Amino acid sequence: GEALGTQIQPDEAFTLRDATERMKLHEPQIMAEVQKVCDRALKEFAIEKALDDMVEAWAPIEFDVVAYRTTGTSVVKVSDECNTLLDDHIVLTQQFS
Repeated sequence: GEALGTQIQPDEAFTLRDATERMKLHEPQIMAEVQKVCDRALKEFAIEKALDDMVEAWAPIEFDVVAYRTTGTSVVKVSDECNTLLDDHIVLTQQFS
């Protein structure tokens, strides 16, 4: 779309030839721009997939809230499994770029 200055609306009759002719993919600078768009899309997809996997991993986790001494407040009791999952997801999130 924007990066190439053209919109393609694929339908049942759409072919690869239609895309290559309309977008002039045989031209090196156009192909380089298409590659950049594809690379960005691939990274976005990988991040979205990783985030979906994280949400799924946290779904069954339950936290215990327990009274903290005699202060009238509570704290969240966290298991080793939960800490490990949190550490793994922090590292994974820091790798997003």
